Amino acid sequence: MDPIAVIEAAKKHGISVLLIFALVWMNNRLSNVEEKLYDCLEDRAQASSPMSEKQYKHIEQTYAILPEKLKIKCSA
Repeated sequence: MDPIAVIEAAKKHGISVLLIFALVWMNNRLSNVEEKLYDCLEDRAQASSPMSEKQYKHIEQTYAILPEKLKIKCSA
């Protein structure tokens, strides 16, 4: 709404209209902030999650040659 319409409504209905407009405006602002926070949370959750399939493609397998003296204990 434009400011002139708000002033006209305030003159016609009193201060309660201004309070209603303020509450609607603040609710709209808080909804925008909440949406941005949820987007940020999703981004951080994806960043901290285990490696995605795309990242697995870039991992090279590394092999080691173990000497025969070394015995690997298996807990089975």
